[in-house]
Amino acid sequence: MFAPSEKEQEVRVIHLSHQHDARYIEAQLGIERRNKLTQVRTLLQNASALLEEATRLLEQTTDINSPNATVEVFNSDEIIPIDQ
Repeated sequence: MFAPSEKEQEVRVIHLSHQHDARYIEAQLGIERRNKLTQVRTLLQNASALLEEATRLLEQTTDINSPNATVEVFNSDEIIPIDQ
């Protein structure tokens, strides 16, 4: 399972019979399928957001590489080496 949803939703309570009953097993499988599908939907939404961000970065890179791009000059004394 994964963290609870932030949404306020009423939860449907399903009363199942004993653990070895066929209805219980089928209901448990259904609940697991639903949870996996919800997790996949969340992963796809996150992937979509990351792809949009990557597209924006690529568009910015394209703008930087254009012949009309401007360059900002920094004072090299203000640049701190990474390995410090």
